[in-house]
Amino acid sequence: MNKQDAQMVTDVIHEIGVFFSGTNEEKINFLTDGYQAWIKRQQLPNMSADDLLYSDHPLTEPQRKWLRNFNYIWETEID
Repeated sequence: MNKQDAQMVTDVIHEIGVFFSGTNEEKINFLTDGYQAWIKRQQLPNMSADDLLYSDHPLTEPQRKWLRNFNYIWETEID
């Protein structure tokens, strides 16, 4: 593992720690940032995860699975 990859792993571990010990606001920011990055990489419209999942927008099965998992985490940790 090169230095850049090691730093990325360290950063992710830190962010996960903040998520599980953080306030609701920190959790919301973490999930929102991750979701926005994901829809950008997937070239999907900027819609809520629920709206996107149940819209007529064509999604692959892996995208649907990701959205279902994201919704589960959101509902478990935030709602």
